Amino acid sequence: MRIMRSKLSGLSIPGLLVALGATAVGCGSTDLKSATSSSGGSDGASSSSSSESSSSSESSSSSSSSSSSASSGGTGGMGGGGGATSSSSSSAAGTGGSGGAGGAGGSSSATGSSASSASSTAASSATSTSSSSSSAESSSSASGGGCTQASECPAPAAVCMMAACSSGVCGFADEASGTACTTPTVSGVCVAGACAALKVVSVSPADGAKPAAGPTISVTFNAAMSAASLTAQTKAGACSGSIQVSLDDFASCVAFSAATASLSADELTATLTAAPGLLVNRSYKVRVTTAAKSAGSVALPAQFTQANGFTTVSPYTCDGSVVITQIYSGGGGTPTYAKSFIELHNPGSTAVSLAGWAVQYADAASATWSVTNLPAVTIPAGGYFLVAEGSTGGAGTATLPTPDAQGTIDMTSEQGKVVLTKDTTALTGVCPTSASILDLVGYGTSTTCFAGQGKAGSPTATASLARVGSTCGNAGSNASDFAVGAPKPNNSASTAVHCNCVAENESGAANEADYCDTQSPLSLSLSAGGMATVYGRLYEAGKTGTGIPFSATRAQLGYGPVASNPEYEAGWTWVNGTYNAACSGCGNNDEYQATFKAPAAGTYRYLYRFSVDDGISWTYCDNDQADDGAGSNAGLTFDFANEGVLAVQ
Repeated sequence: MRIMRSKLSGLSIPGLLVALGATAVGCGSTDLKSATSSSGGSDGASSSSSSESSSSSESSSSSSSSSSSASSGGTGGMGGGGGATSSSSSSAAGTGGSGGAGGAGGSSSATGSSASSASSTAASSATSTSSSSSSAESSSSASGGGCTQASECPAPAAVCMMAACSSGVCGFADEASGTACTTPTVSGVCVAGACAALKVVSVSPADGAKPAAGPTISVTFNAAMSAASLTAQTKAGACSGSIQVSLDDFASCVAFSAATASLSADELTATLTAAPGLLVNRSYKVRVTTAAKSAGSVALPAQFTQANGFTTVSPYTCDGSVVITQIYSGGGGTPTYAKSFIELHNPGSTAVSLAGWAVQYADAASATWSVTNLPAVTIPAGGYFLVAEGSTGGAGTATLPTPDAQGTIDMTSEQGKVVLTKDTTALTGVCPTSASILDLVGYGTSTTCFAGQGKAGSPTATASLARVGSTCGNAGSNASDFAVGAPKPNNSASTAVHCNCVAENESGAANEADYCDTQSPLSLSLSAGGMATVYGRLYEAGKTGTGIPFSATRAQLGYGPVASNPEYEAGWTWVNGTYNAACSGCGNNDEYQATFKAPAAGTYRYLYRFSVDDGISWTYCDNDQADDGAGSNAGLTFDFANEGVLAVQ
């Protein structure tokens, strides 16, 4: 907050205004402010322990005493009340001063200790700064008449305000917008050298925008703001705070991570973080109430509300990732290619650098890992990267596309493990759990190390392991994510494949589940490390209810932080569910079950998510309550309030 310092009495301007009773306003209105805050119309308080007189006008109408007897109050200026009198030692009451023109007489009081206030001192000092206003006060007080025009009234101390006369009473009004100003504002808003009304300049996301859903909301004003006035609610529900965000026209509002906004260095932009982040494919509006104030305590003159709001879309949840999409060993017969290979793919919408990364291989039961360092190149969005490894032992019946990197690892076994790491340090152990691991594929009958609930099949001399869903399938389980088939290697020259790795809720797209829910239980209370089984149901027209799970269906149960959106935010742990063939009463729904181990003590949320396209995109499914779940069928939406509650002791 910028502060002007008065050369009089050492008070800051806000302090001086408080002492004078000034009212802070913005430009553009014509409301009359009380003249008692001006230097010429201040109350003429006197104190037995202070100066003999506070101004020339006071000296003509009031007196003070340095003895213990009470003194009389000064004469009020035009539109001002007479001053109250105080005594530092006498118990006798002083005589109230007489009111000036248009003003009322003051009252008198006495206390056993000094009642002289900072405001009285400030008022006296302020009064003595302007001989013209003092003279005007004296003249008007002497004649007993009120003001007839603004020029007879004292000037205000703050910029972007002017003297005004209304019904014979002096006061202040705002300067017209555009009036030149050269000093930081206190009671008005001075922008680029001109007075202006405090206003919201912009909001992000902007009105009418269609941004990727996220947690960040920002509001930019035309003047430095008071951080304390930019408040927000930390619990979803009835709207409160000066900055509000709603998806139901403010019948309720979203929760934020903090009760006050963070301000930019120039104090113009307030930023808040929604917790959880905003839902995908939903429309929101931002509102700023008149409780928002500038650094000079100027209130927003009128409530601001986005006219149309903004509509979120799902971010690509695979952005920034690279995955293993194909493994060819070439062993066990006449090989198709002379070299084994590992294929990598960037499924997201942004480029990813491989600098400092490596691919590593170990046989099924081996704890020794071989490493091929990757070059410092970037895989564009949807792009592939081909790493050729050691000889397959034959000339090959086909020519391998030009590899983007060359290693020498012998991968001819039909059982093994391939890992992509974000560093080049060799892994250790039969099934390492290093934080450097970005992707892991375990394959073959004897392999005990794999991702998810099962290992992938075995590649051969004429067949590779390839990721399903046109190399986009990713449910986090090797068994379901990979299939054995004829090898089709891709390198950096191959056509890019962009994966639709999104949350489908409220999209109306073909891959949004028609209906899904977290069936039971709807809440859980467990001890840390305790186990629980949760059921979820899916309906997809023509695909469920047949007694056999649809091949492209993936079901996962997840738990995570209360303040994290499972559609795209971090912190969620997902466990693959299995088809429950024993379900009775499921009708045309398919039921899945998943068992998980309770995390550390705390409060969490849990829910199911379903994919009908091999784990590429997902529909998130809240409890079988309220609107009875989620999906594209009429009347269904995913809502945080309907997530399962997990209490861990």
